Amino acid sequence: MSFADGPVEGTGGIVRHISFSNITGTVVTKPTALDNSTMTGVSNPGEQRSCIILNCVPGNTIEHITLRDIHLTFGGGGTADDAARRELPLIANEYFSLGPMPAYGLYARNARAVTLSHVRFDLATPDLRPAVIFDRVRDASIFGLAAEATTQAESLLRFIDATDVLVTAPRVLTPASVFLRVEGRESAAITLEGGDLSRPRSRSSSPPARPDVRSRCAVLPLAAAERDVVMAVKPGPRKRSAGGRGGAGFSGLPPTNQSTKPVKFV
Repeated sequence: MSFADGPVEGTGGIVRHISFSNITGTVVTKPTALDNSTMTGVSNPGEQRSCIILNCVPGNTIEHITLRDIHLTFGGGGTADDAARRELPLIANEYFSLGPMPAYGLYARNARAVTLSHVRFDLATPDLRPAVIFDRVRDASIFGLAAEATTQAESLLRFIDATDVLVTAPRVLTPASVFLRVEGRESAAITLEGGDLSRPRSRSSSPPARPDVRSRCAVLPLAAAERDVVMAVKPGPRKRSAGGRGGAGFSGLPPTNQSTKPVKFV
């Protein structure tokens, strides 16, 4: 499919300028048989634990994709093994050929100019996968994302070698151990702005004394042994300015093996 504005170099396919909006639905994990139907079938794991997928094969283009005013409830049931999948097949003849997806809500790879606006992801049952994964995504905006988390999951969002990403006014609907996990040495220019991150908390910490505090999180370095982890956004105290007044609601430490932070807080 090609949506080109002008001459295109190369022979790769192009998908651009597509918008999905005003969608409400329930994603069934284990379909039940229809009443009065004699048809039978078997669902493979890739169909049972799938998500919204934007998968661009290298050499091709997926860009300027917008998801707006979308509310989906997913069946859940994703496992830690599903979430740990980083190396998915590059090419799949069907979406389910990618296997169980590592995200329960949205998985985007090698895409550019992706926009999420007022998107909500709910869970019918717990799921150990992140809600959103950006894998080598450039120039993306997430505005007003509301998503349910599971405390046993590694994070609510995962960015891998992602650049120029703006996350504005997110809402964490249920407690999460980590809000954002950033991996890959190419990750850069990631901005978190405002929102309600008061629900994320570490497994070992007690509930916050003021659960209504907005945007409470810290950026902490993780062990070097972990897979290319640059940093993780976790709960933490508000940053204090020199005058003693509260800052933007974020505090943290840069990773010991990096001189600059890929994540900016405003």
